[in-house]
Amino acid sequence: MKKILKNIIANLILLLVGFMSSFIILELFLRLPICSSKYTLASFHKYNPIQETLNDNYNVFRPSAICGYEHIPNSAPKGKRPIVTSFINSYGMVGKEYGLKKNKNTFRILILGDSITEFDWYVDGLRQRFNSGRALGYDFELWNGGVLGYAVNQYWDYFKYRGIRYNPDMLFIGFCLNDFTCDSYIVCYKDAKGFTQYYYPSPNLQRIIPTNRLLFRHSYLYRFLTVKLETLLSQLHQNGEDSDARVKTGLYFLSKIKKLCDDKKIPLFCVIFPYLKPLSEYDRNQMDDYNSMLIVLEKLGIDYLDLHLYFPESKRYDLRNNKSDDMHPSREGHEIAASAIYSHLIKNYFSGDI
Repeated sequence: MKKILKNIIANLILLLVGFMSSFIILELFLRLPICSSKYTLASFHKYNPIQETLNDNYNVFRPSAICGYEHIPNSAPKGKRPIVTSFINSYGMVGKEYGLKKNKNTFRILILGDSITEFDWYVDGLRQRFNSGRALGYDFELWNGGVLGYAVNQYWDYFKYRGIRYNPDMLFIGFCLNDFTCDSYIVCYKDAKGFTQYYYPSPNLQRIIPTNRLLFRHSYLYRFLTVKLETLLSQLHQNGEDSDARVKTGLYFLSKIKKLCDDKKIPLFCVIFPYLKPLSEYDRNQMDDYNSMLIVLEKLGIDYLDLHLYFPESKRYDLRNNKSDDMHPSREGHEIAASAIYSHLIKNYFSGDI
């Protein structure tokens, strides 16, 4: 019996050594000039304005294995970009911090979104409205998980791995119209010189195997296998139905969010923030962004509020926080949003009259 066991162990060791030797040989081969250019780390780098914003707020952000990057808990903004809140709380969120344990009459709303939500303006407007003495029978907590540049895939990752642990009574997602255009994943590193972002082009593979940041940074073989497996998976997933990549992406991630909410009996509510110009001035991509979002929300039967109906077309230029920026509303725009959202929630979830 001992002899058989020794033989098994010896064979396993030989097999392991064989695998390791093969990996090392393949790694070295892929580093040869004849084939290395496609799989260098630099070939995955792509400039994005988000990287500049991260560097402007170097002390507020850090790399994240879950979402690419995230807020540093208990940090304060000092950079050039006007992150409106005066602090990042111990959960890595902006705005007011609450204790994790809920009181009997607490109603906790977890809000996810990108930089519009991160500003905390409309969220703070909701806080004030919900807790202004109205006799609804609840002490409302609004937890702001907004982070600039996040998209629907990051909302799912954040909710699954972190947000659900906060025991919310409602999940609310504030959508910018480009939130379904995530066709790659961000792998972010930070050093003394600032942030560097790499775009890991693997939406299909990422849904099965999350990125290993250590291997991605150091292994040509890992990057080679990533590209090849993603190509294979993309071919397998090609079909005529829902051919629009935005619709596919939105359906995939929002359906997972909805299922988790349904399993936990958490209401899911979404808000659509418009581009700040008349619909007649939307270019083709922007109209596709808008239509895809409507298709996904309707198809999944998710309750939503479309703020196109509340931002008058004739005033949208005036509701910009910056004249050249058609995404971020001014304080007046956030007030319009807060008022419309509050009215919708009271009417549909708390049986109240405004």
